[in-house]
Amino acid sequence: MEEPINACGKVVRNSSPLNVLVHVSILFYSYISGDFIMSKFEELKDLVTGLEGDISQFYGKKNKAAGTRVRKAMQEVKKMAQDIRVEVQEMKNK
Repeated sequence: MEEPINACGKVVRNSSPLNVLVHVSILFYSYISGDFIMSKFEELKDLVTGLEGDISQFYGKKNKAAGTRVRKAMQEVKKMAQDIRVEVQEMKNK
């Protein structure tokens, strides 16, 4: 089975909330290349897509640890979405 690859060409493995740190290098590269917002958006999509396994474990198998991972990741989604929103607002107001 092929591993999913995000828009920046990085392999996305079992996208737990902790893998967000891996994307720091992607953000740095994207900032240099001028695709900062799109990179953040791709990172957000990767995080949400990676939650599918934990969500199905929590709702399907009632796995409490998976529920904790989902809650933690959703908090990160909220933070990332807010960062994107602020950046878009700043660009709009220039």
